[in-house]
Amino acid sequence: MSASDIDFARPHSILFATDLGSRCDRALDRAVQLARAWKSRLVVLTVLDPGVASAKRAEHSDQPSWRLPLDPRVLAERALRADAAAGDVRIEFMVKEGHVGQMIRDAAVTRDCGLIVTGQGRSAGLLNPSSGSNVDWLVRHCGIPLLVVRRRVHAPYRSAVAASDFSDSALHALKVARVLFSEVEFALLHAFGTPHAGMLGIDRALLRQRAHDHAVGESEQFLVRSGVPADVRSRMPVLIEYGEPDEVLDTYVRDHDIDLAVIGSHGRTALFDVLIGSVASRILKTAGCDVLCVREPRARG
Repeated sequence: MSASDIDFARPHSILFATDLGSRCDRALDRAVQLARAWKSRLVVLTVLDPGVASAKRAEHSDQPSWRLPLDPRVLAERALRADAAAGDVRIEFMVKEGHVGQMIRDAAVTRDCGLIVTGQGRSAGLLNPSSGSNVDWLVRHCGIPLLVVRRRVHAPYRSAVAASDFSDSALHALKVARVLFSEVEFALLHAFGTPHAGMLGIDRALLRQRAHDHAVGESEQFLVRSGVPADVRSRMPVLIEYGEPDEVLDTYVRDHDIDLAVIGSHGRTALFDVLIGSVASRILKTAGCDVLCVREPRARG
């Protein structure tokens, strides 16, 4: 099976979610670049806090009509249109009020968007990876791939690393990423530990070598399952490293100037809180490059 055999294609519509802060500018540039390259429609969304919006309306409720300030939704749409002007890209603007994650998910579904793009928001803004609440909510509850942008856009993505534990989730994430970014050079990275190394009588070096050799075999089977052609596999770097996945990935990204990291999410299963709380969440928060998070389609949202 090849990557193109999965039930996924480059999206006809992309959703860009912004808090209107300057730190989302990089994500906007990437969303525009992708929409232009894929000839996709770009849906630009901001979500207002309904409490703040209502308070502003109530604050001026006793004023004459000619003194009433513009509705916060009108002001937000004006800001969106000013920020996202791109004459060669079809753009639709949306302003919603409510729960940030739900509004983003619902807008992406109703507008048939195949990718959600966002940035590193303000501390009290839309999507703040340092707190992770809305990013984690989307990963848990939204089956649409999520691209978190950190780097400035100088060109299309050139290089990517797919973090893999050889699970079905990691397999699906790699397949989706290769459909979205078929021109990109991918590397596969697996970080492993030796959980019983502290037991008395255990040869730690031997245990680590056995774990490494086992992972090498698993990586070969994983790439065959992924549908990566043999000639591409022969050129693809495969990194089997001892250590914490987020730390190993961050070092590789820095040392090799990688543009994009790809991670899979197991969705809202019994193990999800453990997984998102450890590996996926740490990568989303700390990676020194853009991160594409893809949820396994069988996961319950």
